[in-house]
Amino acid sequence: VTVTYPDGCKMTCECSKSITIVDIDGHSSFAPIQCFNGTTTLQVTGTEASSYSYTMEPSGPTNSSGTFPGLVAGTYSVQIAGTMAELICDTIIITTITQPASHSVYLNCPAIDSVAFCQTQAQVDTEYNAWLRLFADTGGVNPVFKQHIFGTVPPDACGGSVTIIDSVTSDCQPPVTCSSTFVVRSSPGVQLTCPSNFTDTAGHTQGQYNANFAAWLAKAQASGGCNGVLTNNNTGAPNAGCGGSTTVTFTYTSTCSPGKTTCLATFTVPSTPPTANCGNGGTI
Repeated sequence: VTVTYPDGCKMTCECSKSITIVDIDGHSSFAPIQCFNGTTTLQVTGTEASSYSYTMEPSGPTNSSGTFPGLVAGTYSVQIAGTMAELICDTIIITTITQPASHSVYLNCPAIDSVAFCQTQAQVDTEYNAWLRLFADTGGVNPVFKQHIFGTVPPDACGGSVTIIDSVTSDCQPPVTCSSTFVVRSSPGVQLTCPSNFTDTAGHTQGQYNANFAAWLAKAQASGGCNGVLTNNNTGAPNAGCGGSTTVTFTYTSTCSPGKTTCLATFTVPSTPPTANCGNGGTI
């Protein structure tokens, strides 16, 4: 710089000023997303000075903290700009946020199954185990599986049921539950009907009494239960000559409750009065 005074003298002075241009650097960080469709917070920080502005491109927001919450998976660009006059450069930090694949819980319970009565226990066990294998669960993040069983396992062949409730809790979705029931239908109730007490007509032959007695026995009827067998303890028809009565116990046996059912009935043959020949053709 040259300074000219009024008297014509001149003086030359020199001065200088230095300007520092800083190239901004920065880095980013975020907590990993744990669940599919989850969110995280992106933190961007400049490294050369303490005062910056941070802008999420292309349209904001802008802040001075470099914190951008609630971000889903994707690629993000953040511009870092200096706020002091000498920091005239800026930079772009590009960050890719990833997420895990979807691991939704899959829980399957089979349809309610109702099987026939009067099977063997082994047959019921086989059907129950086949039904049980249809329960399934997969997926979930840190899943915890629980199964609650209500009833006798497996159900009794004579009738019964078992209900199973499955549930899965995991880190990334509400608990999931399902349930189903396996039923063994109960057998029909036992019905046993004895023949009515019966007194036959006097004067028949033993063969006729035997036939009538057999027909009378056949009137007993029984049904229900499982694998029922009807028996009786008869010892034959009463004697035709002496008469008398026979009381018979009829028993119906079922492999399911009540097991044995009984009833009693009596068959009677009247006694035949004695006859005598008096020689003149009369009888007494």
